[in-house]
Amino acid sequence: MRIEGANELEEALVYQREKDAQVAMVRAFLDSAPDPSVAANFTALLKTLESYASSKGGPPDPEALNWTFGGSLFFCMTIMTTIGYGTFSPATSGGQVMVIVFGIIGLAISGLCIGVLTTGFDDSFSWLGKRCGALSFLDPKQNVSRRRHRALFFLGVLLAFWLACSGIFVGTENPQGWSFFEAFYYSFVTFTTIGFGDYAVQYGTNGQGLVPFMVIALLGLIVFAKAIGELAALWISNSGSEEEEGEKGEVVAPSQVEAGEVAAQREDKGRV
Repeated sequence: MRIEGANELEEALVYQREKDAQVAMVRAFLDSAPDPSVAANFTALLKTLESYASSKGGPPDPEALNWTFGGSLFFCMTIMTTIGYGTFSPATSGGQVMVIVFGIIGLAISGLCIGVLTTGFDDSFSWLGKRCGALSFLDPKQNVSRRRHRALFFLGVLLAFWLACSGIFVGTENPQGWSFFEAFYYSFVTFTTIGFGDYAVQYGTNGQGLVPFMVIALLGLIVFAKAIGELAALWISNSGSEEEEGEKGEVVAPSQVEAGEVAAQREDKGRV
């Protein structure tokens, strides 16, 4: 809030001042017009534009429509991967109903596909760990105690994939003028399915740019999930080891228990 709030307020105030000045200038001109309908038409247009602005949407542009074949395919992809950029959304009741229906079916299908791909991803690295001695820690069935090495390995894979995809997006989105950091940020927002929608790839009217993007997005989801899962498993295993060590330290040896019982019996006999 402190980072973005002040900047947003400043931009809003500047926009409001500029808008008020332009509206006042146009109204002064229209008030001097002999036809009163001109001012009424301008007022109606101004209200329409303000309604679009308040909804954070935009009036449809005939030269850049969203609901083309490519746009529809991109929209379906964001539903199935749960990224949900929000760059555009259905405005009709029929479209919203289709989102619900397609979302239920599409999420089930995409979840199954991602599960199969993730299993194949794990099996491939497990096979590599069995065949290569230096990477034996990749096989969790044989090297449970080397979870830290495995977590660091997948963290390195994640970082390399992340940087590579950022470089790819800088090249493919050159018309939009993305910097490397913007592409790096966009990759994170996409692969973690946060999907703010402030950045989005260009996909063309026919969706010709969506095939490579879909492949990158699916791989990114799997790699991020795998790396985060390994880090979480490492943290849980370390926490469990500390608890076990604490429990072992509190256990009293059997010999100590027997010695205590013997001493108690002797005290009882002395009292008798």
